[in-house]
Amino acid sequence: MEAWGGATLEDRHQLLSMMLDAVYVEMAQGLVLRFKPKPEFLPLFNLGEPVTTGDSEWGMEQSRTTQ
Repeated sequence: MEAWGGATLEDRHQLLSMMLDAVYVEMAQGLVLRFKPKPEFLPLFNLGEPVTTGDSEWGMEQSRTTQ
């Protein structure tokens, strides 16, 4: 996480663009509601249960949903 703290806004955008297929934002309050990791980055978001497909989304209202 030290690298994140020293990263510029452009660096952070590039990192997230490489890792995520989608980000769902509630625009009125500027809150990230859900995000969809790219399949090759799923292990970074594994919170206890194996995630094996790229169809998983992680969000505020639940830990994971599948489309």
